[in-house]
Amino acid sequence: MPKAITVKIASCVALFLLFPLLALAGFDEFSITEIKALENFNDYVREVRFSPFGTYIAITVGDNTVHLYDRAFNRLWMSQGNRKSVGGKLAFSPDEKYLAFTRYKSSGDIGILNLEKLEVLQTLDGHPYYVSGVSYSPDGRYLVSCGSEKQVIVWKWDGNKFAKHQVLVEHEKPIRDITFSPDPRVMASAGDDSNIIVWKLENGSFKKHQTLSNDKYYVTCIAFSPDGKLLASGRTNLLCTTQYKIRCHFGGEESQEARRTELWLNTNYLSGCFCFASSHRAFCSSNDSLSRLSPR
Repeated sequence: MPKAITVKIASCVALFLLFPLLALAGFDEFSITEIKALENFNDYVREVRFSPFGTYIAITVGDNTVHLYDRAFNRLWMSQGNRKSVGGKLAFSPDEKYLAFTRYKSSGDIGILNLEKLEVLQTLDGHPYYVSGVSYSPDGRYLVSCGSEKQVIVWKWDGNKFAKHQVLVEHEKPIRDITFSPDPRVMASAGDDSNIIVWKLENGSFKKHQTLSNDKYYVTCIAFSPDGKLLASGRTNLLCTTQYKIRCHFGGEESQEARRTELWLNTNYLSGCFCFASSHRAFCSSNDSLSRLSPR
């Protein structure tokens, strides 16, 4: 049996296609043109991230390797951690100076790569099990990570390195994803307890602000729209968006109201890859489909 698994993995060639999005705001239709194919990875592609200014492209692969490319698609750096940890997650700092990548030396750590020197500046240890998500705050002051042990860790940047700032324990089951809003005071986490927890920074500490229930489905991925007015979540066979006014949820005078839209996808599983385009159209990827949601 181990031999068969090894042959299967070796015979699979992972392929990632880079497409420039030619959509313009206000247009309902757009076209996609392939400009480059990065291929011949040894395992499946786990995650792909562009740096904020488009200088770098980072990719994690199933054999727990991280590949870093420049904008001309030249590979600048590669690192492989423990193979048993599988591919991890990625987050660029907003100033494009650092790359945070999970499962560096163990399943529960985070490596901080200095992009100018291409050297690992720091290793963050704190999760006893798998790190399942990582996100920088838009102002670069905080890095948050989540894991299968049901906790969120907030790391604070002091100008030279990160230090553990908070441990948030509100989820009842493993956490799948975590992300910041465009407002650096707000972030959200989600997981197998079917809940999305919205956190808000108050007096230097993050506190639970609101819990959004997703019924019986565990949540695999979440994303804020560029203006922060939409929070979208992906779950098994279902994509859900919640549209609200920021004031409704973050201390305004209006009542807390939200409109939720659900879209069922013809797919077996919605993976942890999900994001908004700049036009607020939501794109998600899964095992056998690519779907677009256009909120009203």
